[in-house]
Amino acid sequence: MGAGSGADGAMGIDGASVSRVWHRVSRDLGGYRRVKDMPASVTLQLIAYLQEGSAPKVVGFITTGYPDMTTRTLSRLNRLRPLSLAIAATCACSGPVLAQSLGPVVADGHPLDVISGSYASADDGAAGYVFHALNGGSIGSGGPVSLTTSGANTAAARAESAGTLIFAAGDITTSGASAVGLSVATGGRIELQADAGGQGTRVATSGRGSTAAQVDSGTLVMGNATLETTGSGSHGVLATGTAQVEMVGGHIQTSGDWSHAVMADNGVVTLRDARIQTGDSYSDGLYALNGGHIEGDNVQVSTAADGSAGARVEGGATLSLINSDIHVAGEYAMGVELSGGTLRIENSALRSDHERGDGVYLRANSRADIIGTTITAGAFGININGDGSDVQLSDVEITANRLSGIWMPRASALTMLRGSITTSGDGGVGIDNRQGVATLDGLTMHTGGASAHGLYASYDTGGRQPRFEADGVDVTTTGAGSIGAVARLGGTVHLRDSTLLTTGAKGYGVLSGGPGELTLRDTHVRTQGLEAYAGVVNANGRLDIDGGSLISERHAALWVRTAREVSARNGAQLIGGNGTLMNVDAAFSSPFELHLDQDVYAQGDIAITPEDIAAGVPVLADIRVRLNGRSHWVGATTAVNQVALSDNSRWTLTGDASVGQLNLQDSTLALSAAGSTSFNRLTVSGDVEANNALLIFNGALGDDTSLIDFLHVRGDTRGSAGIQVNNVHGLGAQTSNGIQLIQVDGRSDAAYTLNGRAVAGSYDYFLHKGGVTTPGDGGWYLRSALTPTPPDPCDLDPTGPGCVTLPPPDPCDLDPTGPGCVIVPPPEPCDLDPTGPGCVIVPTPEPCEADPTGPGCVIVPPPEPCEADPAGPGCGIVPPPEPCEADPTGPGCGIVPPDPCEAAEGDTACDRPPPPQIVRPEAGAYLANQAAAVSLFQHRLQDRNGADGMGEVRGAGWLRVSSSQTRQDVAGQLALTGRATVLMGGLDVLHWGGASQGSAGVLLAAGQASTDVRSRLSGYAATGTVKGGALGIYATWLQRPGEGTGAYADGWVQHGRYRNTVQGIGLAKERQDAQTQAASVETGYAWAMRMRSGTQLMVQPQLQLTYTDYRADRITEHNGTQVAVGAAGGLSSRLGVRLSGDVRTEERRVQPFVAAHWLHEGGGNRIWMDDALIEGAVPKNRYEVRGGAMLQLGTRWSAWGDLGLQRGDAGYRSVSAQLGLNARW
Repeated sequence: MGAGSGADGAMGIDGASVSRVWHRVSRDLGGYRRVKDMPASVTLQLIAYLQEGSAPKVVGFITTGYPDMTTRTLSRLNRLRPLSLAIAATCACSGPVLAQSLGPVVADGHPLDVISGSYASADDGAAGYVFHALNGGSIGSGGPVSLTTSGANTAAARAESAGTLIFAAGDITTSGASAVGLSVATGGRIELQADAGGQGTRVATSGRGSTAAQVDSGTLVMGNATLETTGSGSHGVLATGTAQVEMVGGHIQTSGDWSHAVMADNGVVTLRDARIQTGDSYSDGLYALNGGHIEGDNVQVSTAADGSAGARVEGGATLSLINSDIHVAGEYAMGVELSGGTLRIENSALRSDHERGDGVYLRANSRADIIGTTITAGAFGININGDGSDVQLSDVEITANRLSGIWMPRASALTMLRGSITTSGDGGVGIDNRQGVATLDGLTMHTGGASAHGLYASYDTGGRQPRFEADGVDVTTTGAGSIGAVARLGGTVHLRDSTLLTTGAKGYGVLSGGPGELTLRDTHVRTQGLEAYAGVVNANGRLDIDGGSLISERHAALWVRTAREVSARNGAQLIGGNGTLMNVDAAFSSPFELHLDQDVYAQGDIAITPEDIAAGVPVLADIRVRLNGRSHWVGATTAVNQVALSDNSRWTLTGDASVGQLNLQDSTLALSAAGSTSFNRLTVSGDVEANNALLIFNGALGDDTSLIDFLHVRGDTRGSAGIQVNNVHGLGAQTSNGIQLIQVDGRSDAAYTLNGRAVAGSYDYFLHKGGVTTPGDGGWYLRSALTPTPPDPCDLDPTGPGCVTLPPPDPCDLDPTGPGCVIVPPPEPCDLDPTGPGCVIVPTPEPCEADPTGPGCVIVPPPEPCEADPAGPGCGIVPPPEPCEADPTGPGCGIVPPDPCEAAEGDTACDRPPPPQIVRPEAGAYLANQAAAVSLFQHRLQDRNGADGMGEVRGAGWLRVSSSQTRQDVAGQLALTGRATVLMGGLDVLHWGGASQGSAGVLLAAGQASTDVRSRLSGYAATGTVKGGALGIYATWLQRPGEGTGAYADGWVQHGRYRNTVQGIGLAKERQDAQTQAASVETGYAWAMRMRSGTQLMVQPQLQLTYTDYRADRITEHNGTQVAVGAAGGLSSRLGVRLSGDVRTEERRVQPFVAAHWLHEGGGNRIWMDDALIEGAVPKNRYEVRGGAMLQLGTRWSAWGDLGLQRGDAGYRSVSAQLGLNARW
């Protein structure tokens, strides 16, 4: 057995006889030939094969120094079945005591079970392996075991060459340098199983460079194991080659510099429900390299010292974590550090506490795919610091306490979907991009420090130009000087459907500078801080705004220092909260255009930067503004050289302004905002060219001194435009020379027309070119008078071009009786024109005329000369003089009479009468509405009953419908045509009496009226409508109800409500509510004259008095005119006589009638329009004739109908008709 050779020895013994012996070198026995002769320092371990073919099992041990060792041991073994006994020697302890530790166990090609207990080794290298399974051998333990080594470069448990070790709890401890607790190589396998209580195996190493578990191309499976290492360079798990390590539950902790908890060097490590800790510098929690792979689920990783990454991946290695946490605390300690590796983390948390610690750090050619994870870092949240790296983030929340959320100094790529970035330190940019391409979607970002921008793309390090492609990004910055998005020095930022909000002083919304660009598409930018522009363009930058908004709440929207282009389109809104749209640096001398296209709204002035003005910087700016496609600028300027509007665009001035050139193509210039009481002056130093344009003026219309917007063109005007004038609180007045709107210093070649109507109070205004006193000045004026017929220029200047100067008249033509004048009788008219009227052409004389004495001729005496020519001499009739003889100054006579007022200049008697006021047609509509509301439900007794003498009153219900048409004039210039329809019904609810009877009832009515009004002078028209209803009661007393004769009395009271409207051509519809309280009394007396049987004639005088209280709201029209009731209703009276017949048969009864009335209106009909009182629509006196008939239909039903005609002053004409039906019971 090699005793004394220094080799290990083993001996096998058959239990019955020593017929078979097997041995293996196990240990040098020190030269002793027998066991009993060995000193007490040697322990023999007994391993028995309990059955043939079974795995060996350690059954006991014996210690040298016992004389009866063989007997005692063998007596125990003899009781067993035939077995083989192996005696292995191992150093256990010194002294003659029973040892507590067993020696090494080797399973070389055979399975082996060991009993629970302690096993130890002190040797270095392979000799120090406590458990060693190789060549397919295996060692198993039914209970916990304790393995201890103290040698260097050894292992407590080693499995190789398909060897297998299986532990159930226990402890494994090494203390030598470079020792390994668990060592697996070349296909070996070790399993550390937890016991029934969940307790796993503890592996602890304490030597320098020691490793708790080292697997090289083998397999290690651990359940609830605890791995602890102490010493520099001591690792928890090291997996190399094709190693496969699986750890479920448990804990790995290292103590010592450069001591990593888990290393996968081309191996694979799988962790689940595990805790990983390192305590000293440069000791990573997880370290994958050289193609290694670490995969973790619910893994907790923490490192405490400087330079210790929670996880490090390099050399093509991969780290995959899910539901895990990484927490690092040291300086320059990264949560995860990548160098050419790949990281995938999902639903996890990374935290780096130190101000110089990053959450994730990537060097060149690294890739990170992070999902649903929170990253908190003292420095950078993610540091993409290498070319060719790619980071994919989804639903990741990043918090950086000191520096940027994401730092991209190299040519790398970032894709971030949803998630958030929060920074709090000064300069803590949300994403700082210097060379990379960042694609963002649905991201929320918040920065809190000074100069902490949201998105920052700056091409200042060489390499690739940085670019942002951002959709649905929500950026908020709160620190001073913190900009929402920056593109400078060639950087590019493209934002779509995003929101940028800054609240700090000088926290600009966006900044674009240099050859790059910044584009905003459907993005909303808002700034709230002092001096915080919404957008800044410098260094010849480019800013393109497509939809969305750019709004500064307290400062200008834009600051342009130098720029290639600033444009906005597709409904974008640009608003300066301090009243300034854009400031432009005075020294920016290149032509610059602000282009607003397609429904853009821009609000605020355009001005030179105030600081430049204060510093006296010479203004070299050449600013041009172009609006197209329904865009609208609301503001003023004195700094813009050219303004061009096209395609229904609009410029609304908010103050006095001046520009160099103005071009309007199918667009609108509003010199002040609608309803503004501050009127503006626009000065154009050059030309104004318009084509189908609209100029809007607001003013308080009155006389020539009215305050109103004003356009002063120092150059020429060309083209065509409409002029719209809106009255703002003007009361209207008669003008003289006119209210000047436009002054033209150059050629006034433009053709302007009034668009819509200019109205104030009751006045209509009209547009005129030239003043009354200066007709050739080229200006444009409003006058409340129609254009007069222009005078003949030759009348004003007979010597003018084309005028013919007539010689002075002959004095004898002026006075034929003057001295030296000869009166020449005028020639006979028939001599000048024999065919003229009254001339007789004398035919060829008959023979008798040549010879009156000829045969058959009768001599006729000649006529008296005066009969042939009553105007002849001596006949006494003087012919009329020629027109020019009577009036040499008449038309066509060539003599212009002197104007006496020219000689008497200044004589007030020579003042020409002012033109008549043009009354608005709306005035007629208001008057007609009042008159209609007052009269709509007025009625008479016969309108309810139809006829007289219908028998005793018992009960009745009635219904009538009436219609009328009216024509009349108002103010001598308004023609009114009205229509009205009424439906009225009632029910008798009370009756009394005998021979004379009375009844009372209730009535309900509805009606409507409309009136068309047209001005004969202006041609304008308006329409008034009234819709109303009434509720009332009535009472009637009849002296002889069955006969229809005698006296009667009737009265009614009613309340009406009305909704009135007035709509003038070119004006907004006006609405007015009104109501009436009306009461009426009527009386009459009828006499009957019998004509023949069944027929009688009745005469009935009638008198009716009606009082109406009409009240209507005081309204202010959209043009500012106040309209109020002047007078309406009051007392009206009707006096007349009714003549009716009564024809009766057995089955029918017919009562035809005619009536004549005088109608008098005592209250008048007037309205106030501002301070003008206008009256009309209803004459004071009207005369009416009515005729109709009643037909009785049986004993209960009757029907009636009539027609009426009215006439009155001012051309009043009215035709009415009604039908009624009555049922009695």
